[in-house]
Amino acid sequence: FMLDEGSSRLTRWLTEHGRKPTPGVVGRLAVAREVAGHGLGLELLAEADRLAAARGIDFLRLECPSDNEGLRRYYLEAGFTYCGDNDRPGPNGEPWVSSIFERPTGTVAG
Repeated sequence: FMLDEGSSRLTRWLTEHGRKPTPGVVGRLAVAREVAGHGLGLELLAEADRLAAARGIDFLRLECPSDNEGLRRYYLEAGFTYCGDNDRPGPNGEPWVSSIFERPTGTVAG
């Protein structure tokens, strides 16, 4: 995974919705199919939380395709709050709607 400020489209959405953009955006979080279902994704999110908290970042944020119900449910179950949908065009001008989630840092045990 990456922990950075996120895409410019996400930064604009956060600003327009009264949220201060911070470098606490989790990007490119992926787990290989053959090890899925063993909690590795939650461990990676917990590590991102620890790194962000250590840097003084108040929130972890992420986005995913709005039509991916399984992934949206996964983030909700991981303690993230749904903030809304971003319907700004993708990096090549293509239509793309993403759902934005956030969670305060320091909320993961361990």
